Parts: sequence; structure tokens; C-alpha cells
Amino acid sequence: MRLNIEFVERDLRQVAAAAAGWSGRGAAAVEADCTSAKAAADDARTQAGLALQHREEAAAHLDAVRLGQAGPAGERLDQADIGWHLLDDAIEITEHARPFFDPLLVPFAGAICVHPDDHADALAALSGLPGCMLVSGHAALPDGVISAPPGAAGLLAWLATHGKLAANAAGLPGIVTVVGGFAAPRTGRKAREAAALAAATAAISAAETAETKAGEAATAHQKLTVELAAAQAEERRQSLTAERDALRAEAAVIADQLTPLNAETERADAAHRDAQAEQRTLDRRRTEVASHLATCRRQLAEQEGRLDEIAAAADRVLVTAWIRHLDTCAPEAQATLAAQAAGHHPLVIPPGFTAMVRQRAQEVLAPPQAGSHREILARLEADLGITPKVVSARNEQTRAELDGGNLDVVTHAALVDYHEQAATVDRRRARDSEEREVTALDRAITTLRAAIERQEQVLGTALRRAEAEHTRLRDEYENGYDEVHATDANLRNI
Repeated sequence: MRLNIEFVERDLRQVAAAAAGWSGRGAAAVEADCTSAKAAADDARTQAGLALQHREEAAAHLDAVRLGQAGPAGERLDQADIGWHLLDDAIEITEHARPFFDPLLVPFAGAICVHPDDHADALAALSGLPGCMLVSGHAALPDGVISAPPGAAGLLAWLATHGKLAANAAGLPGIVTVVGGFAAPRTGRKAREAAALAAATAAISAAETAETKAGEAATAHQKLTVELAAAQAEERRQSLTAERDALRAEAAVIADQLTPLNAETERADAAHRDAQAEQRTLDRRRTEVASHLATCRRQLAEQEGRLDEIAAAADRVLVTAWIRHLDTCAPEAQATLAAQAAGHHPLVIPPGFTAMVRQRAQEVLAPPQAGSHREILARLEADLGITPKVVSARNEQTRAELDGGNLDVVTHAALVDYHEQAATVDRRRARDSEEREVTALDRAITTLRAAIERQEQVLGTALRRAEAEHTRLRDEYENGYDEVHATDANLRNI
């Protein structure tokens, strides 16, 4: 109801401006006058168009008279190089002879005069132009004719011989009679040009008058159109005003009927707002839980990535290869450790098996009773695919390089130091005692053993830390997952 009233008031505001210029007359009367004015304007526009066309034709006729043109016939004769003249233009008649010759020459208006010798050629040139009139004959000029073009004398002499002048007319007795009494001379170039100029002037004046009347009629029609629009807008305004008043009365009745329902409506609206607030709270909590769960998943993925890196590091230090090498070292092992190591993941090595490996490493690295540490390291390097290369310079400096294998930085540096020390010992063996050689080798062996133990401790610590972090993230992920399920259950209950 409120929207209907607003729409009606909007339409009422729109038509109020148009209805402001209302003249007070009814729309029906104004519409009848407007229809009549439109018909008058259309008729005046049509008359103006005809007057304009007549003006253009009169101007074209005046130009043709001034130029002595004969239309397509004259063009063909010019193309055939035949001399010609218009009968009306080329004849000069005395004033006393005009009452006789002007009427008699009317039937021959537009005739073309050619010399009798060119008659046949002119007839051939004008073939295909039916209705063309050629005048071509020999004779003496009759009385009253001052001059005539070649070929016109025969016709003029025939008319003078057989023609008779009557009261205000001239003709051939028993054949044809042409009424005379022309207001102005019509034979001769000057007479025809004066007549054409007068006709053109009259046509121009008539065209201007018609255009003025057409403009006045269009203006009157436009004014009536504006008045009709204002009258129709006034009728529309009155109708909308009545409709608006009716809608307002109906709205007042409905408002009285709805007054007892306001309290119930307010209570329902309050309950609806409370439900929306609770829904927004649950949505916000669900968003927070989902965000926390996503964070837990991201942290779990990061820890799994760290576990993968640690596993790669474990593979890089070749734990399995070290264990397999321990089986080949002296003293001979009572139980094969390589087969047992293949059944365990590098990150999940049982404590008992770790103790067995550590004990075996201590047995192998114990001071040998027979053999030497150099033989043990040579077998170890062969198992690991390492090829040592030692270069000695003249200044007694030794440089060792290791090709192949996949060792960590600490182990690589320890082996390089060992080979450099061994090469130094070999080079100085001739001068140094066996005791100094054994001391250097023991120092290198001790460094290597310390590096291996340190690497073992670092790897064990990293594995324990990764397992603890993995367990914590797994528990947190399960708690978050349970909380999300609980939140979804609450949302479905709501």
C-alpha cells in the first residue's frame, strides 16, 4: 500500500509541471482543434511543395527561353550538325499583324524550323522522338512578317493565304479556329522571354506565400499540440489526485485494523533478531574453529615436511650402509645387523636395535689387536663408494680429495683430514718414528670417531624431537577435528 501511494505521488509530481500551462479548455475540444490544425498544416505543406515545384519549373522554362533550347530534339540536331530555330523565337511580326498570326501559330508552338535542303537529314536525326514538329518550306514572306528563320516562310505564306481573321479569333475556315485576345505578345524571342519572366515571378511569389502559410499552419498546430498535452496532463493530474486520496483512505483503514497486531509483530521481530545474533555467533565460532583446524593442518604438514627432510638426511648419512659395513668389520659379528636394519624405518628404530648398533660400533672402533685402522677405513670407503685422492707438493704440503659417496660435511672433513695426515705420515716415515705415525693416525681415528658419535647424537636428538612434534600435532589435529564436528552438530540442531 505504501509503495502504491509513493508511485502515485511520483507520477503526480511528474504531470504537475506539464499541467501548469493548462488553458482551461477540455481535452476533447482541444484535441478536435488540434486534428483540424494538423490537417490544415498538412494541406499547407502540400500546397507549398507544389508551389515550389511550379517555381522550379518556371525558372527552368525561363532559362530554356533565354538560351533558345529545344530539348532532346535540339540536342540531336546539334549532334547532326544541322542548323535549326524555334518557330516561336525566330519570327518577328508587326504589331498590326499579331491579332492574326498569334492565334494561328498556337498549334505550332515548339515547332523547329530547318532549311528545306536539311529536311531529310533532320527527319533521320529525329527518328525515335515521336511528336517532334519540323517546319521546312520555300515561299515569300507574307505581309506583317518582318523576318522568319529558314524553312518557316512556306508555313507563314500558307497561313496568310488560307487564314481568316474574325472577331477576337483567327483560323482556317471550316478547319480550325483559335481564340485570340492574348494579354501580351507571344510570338518572338522578346515576347516569349517576357512571358516566361512574368510566369517565373508569379511562381516565386506564390511559392513564398505558400511557404508562409505552411509555417503559420505548423505554428498553430504546434501551439494546439502543447495545449492538448497540458489538458491531458491536467486530466491525468486530477485522476492521480483522486487515486492518491483513495489509497490514503484505504491505508488509514488498514492501519486501524493492524494496530492490535503491533505487539505480536514486535515480539516476533525481537525473536528473529535474537536468532540471527545466535546464528552469527555460531558462524563466527565455526569460522574460528575452521581457521584453527587449518592452522593445525598447516603445522602438521610443515612437521611432516621436516620429518621428510630428516629422513632424507638419514638416508644421506647412509645409516643402513654404516650398519652393513659394521657386519664386514673385524671382529666378526655374532649376529648380522644389516638384515635387521632393512626391516626398520630410519625414523622408527627400536631402542634395543639402536643399542646393538652402538655396541657393534664400539667393538669395531676399539683399539685393534691385529690389523690397522687404515684397513678398516679402506673397507669402509669401498663400501661407501668413496675414492680418496692425495696430492703432495714440494713444500711438503698435502691435499686430499674424495670422489663419490654422499657424506655430510663433518664426516667428509674428518676423512679428508685423515687422508692428509696419513699421507704426511707416509711421506715422513723415513724420518719420523713409528710412534709418531701411530700417534697421528690415532688422533685422526679419534677425530673421526668423535664426528661419528656427534652425528649419531644429532640424528637421534632430531628424530626424538620430530617424533614428539608429530605426536603433539596429531593430538591437536584430532581435538580440532572433534570440535568442528561438535560445532556442525550444534548448527544442525539450531
